[in-house]
Amino acid sequence: MEQQYKGTNKMIIGIVFGVITFWLFAQAMVNVVPAVQEDLGISLGTINIAISLSALFSGMFIVAAGGLADKIGRKKIAVIGYILSIVGSLCLVLTKGAILLIIGRIIIGLSTACIMPSTIALIKAYFEDAAAATGIIINVIFGVLSILAVIMLVPKNAGKVTERTERR
Repeated sequence: MEQQYKGTNKMIIGIVFGVITFWLFAQAMVNVVPAVQEDLGISLGTINIAISLSALFSGMFIVAAGGLADKIGRKKIAVIGYILSIVGSLCLVLTKGAILLIIGRIIIGLSTACIMPSTIALIKAYFEDAAAATGIIINVIFGVLSILAVIMLVPKNAGKVTERTERR
């Protein structure tokens, strides 16, 4: 008799940290625009486009990624999303101009499209009724708290950090 996997608190914590990565990398960029503009020597319009591309590509592909997760595996798509997040972040760190900056932001948007629906589906699949509701509530609460933390703390501290170091 095969025993079905049941989710644990470790799984929820891992998923929450994975979801938080999007907000940190997507929103932190907003706060270091002057440093990025000076470092890369590109126009403010190009930076604004690059910032918007993460949300645009996330929104464009979130339904498709969710459907793909249902077909080939939620965990696979979540892991692909985490890998894309790392690749996109590396593009942002290594960029010397606008092209890699834009590509990195697009990749981060695609990573979010993979991570968000697959992790919510994993919680729903691996937890029983009450536990699933609790897991989703915890995920949403931490998601909202991470958004608030990014909105309130990152702008204040990102400016301080970029004043004392270079943006990378």
